[in-house]
Amino acid sequence: MVRAHVSAAAVAGQPADRALATALRTAVLDSLFGLGRLQPLVDNPDLTDIELYGDTTILIWADGRVTEGPTVADTDEELIEELAFLASQQRRQRTFSPASPLLDLRLDVGARLAAHAWVSRRPCAVIRLHRLQMATLADLVKALCKAYQVLGCRGWARADV
Repeated sequence: MVRAHVSAAAVAGQPADRALATALRTAVLDSLFGLGRLQPLVDNPDLTDIELYGDTTILIWADGRVTEGPTVADTDEELIEELAFLASQQRRQRTFSPASPLLDLRLDVGARLAAHAWVSRRPCAVIRLHRLQMATLADLVKALCKAYQVLGCRGWARADV
């Protein structure tokens, strides 16, 4: 598919855009063997959660920031189709349909996905990215210190706690 696009551009006399070819190749491989448009988000080590509300994507970062992310599905129906496809690709095949509107999956990337549709106004999904799978005590202390920084423990410092 990517080669055909680059070849068509060459036949039309347009210069081959290597960045576009690489992006197309990555997108095709992610949709065939990964999580589609979710793959770059799941691969980001700074994210802890991805929330999908129809065509809206909310990202929760390890430092506590909450931002809007790139569109993962253009429509509610596309999100439902993508979730149903992910369910069908699991080792133990699952269904996501009006007869089975709740979905809980363990993704191959070590994350958990919980989704629902047909029981709410819009389909929703949450992907929890488990970044500390093999945590040492130092990792836990570092994560706890980050959490305290995010919460702003100024009151504790003033109280000499």
